[in-house]
Amino acid sequence: MCSKLRVGIVGGGAVGTLLAYILNLCNVKPYIVYRSNVKKQKRSHEGLKLLVKSSVKYIEHTINAHHVMYDELPEKFLNIVFIATKAYDFRSALLSIMPALSDDAIVVSCQNGLWSLEFLENVLGKERSAALILNAGVYEVNDVTYVLAGYGRSYIGQRCRIRPWLNKVAKLLHALNVKVVEDIEGYRWLKLIINSAINPITAILRARNSIIVDDPLAAKLAAKVVLEGWLVSKSIGVTLPRNPIVELVNVAHSTRDNYSSMYQDILKGRRTEVDYINAAIAEIGRKVGVNAVLNQVLTLLIKLIENRTRGLAAN
Repeated sequence: MCSKLRVGIVGGGAVGTLLAYILNLCNVKPYIVYRSNVKKQKRSHEGLKLLVKSSVKYIEHTINAHHVMYDELPEKFLNIVFIATKAYDFRSALLSIMPALSDDAIVVSCQNGLWSLEFLENVLGKERSAALILNAGVYEVNDVTYVLAGYGRSYIGQRCRIRPWLNKVAKLLHALNVKVVEDIEGYRWLKLIINSAINPITAILRARNSIIVDDPLAAKLAAKVVLEGWLVSKSIGVTLPRNPIVELVNVAHSTRDNYSSMYQDILKGRRTEVDYINAAIAEIGRKVGVNAVLNQVLTLLIKLIENRTRGLAAN
């Protein structure tokens, strides 16, 4: 049954590669829509690899043979689409794939931070929109190779009454230990708050996630950032499913060998998602009367570093 589904992935970066691998385990060959012709051409010739840590050794899985790459997909072709682009590319990615969606297709947002799910719901409606809260560490080695550094339980849900198809999507991702939850907003904010600490701190210090638990000063700063985000979430009536301080430690441990996405973006001279993470928390805090000063400072620091590294990369 799974193999008959026509599943698309928009974005062939770290998250898209991981999702493709997981879908392969369910005998699904996803259609990957690449936004970079360079990556597409390299992968057409060299393949696409994910290094997976299993016990004490790394297992290399070459999955390019399971990918079919289209410049243009047939109209109303795809049943399920995972949008795995950066948050700032989400809108254009969704609009570009719209002609290929079947009339009852479901689209799953896989972005960090806020605003992507909101836009998706405005375009397709809440019943056809879902969010995947992916708790996995994946980093890029080169254009054709990624490493899975660790993962915990992930969550998928909607901001309306849960539809039966959601369980089918979760089964496709069972190797990632994905659970369907009713209150996706709480899980979305929990990840947002954790990311607001781990991502900018590791990017500024240019360190793996392990620094959050190994360095006392980094741990103290991260905890203060988390507490600030927690206060903002409480102020808008969001109930978190777990204590975010405990979650911070657990995530940092489980992905200790990972390079955060923000750190990877800084290293490669790319735009970060800080506007959708720390800046979003600071803006919501301002609207509800909570002064999220740490998130404001981290936003400014990341933007300063980002502007300098992008400028240096361009020269």
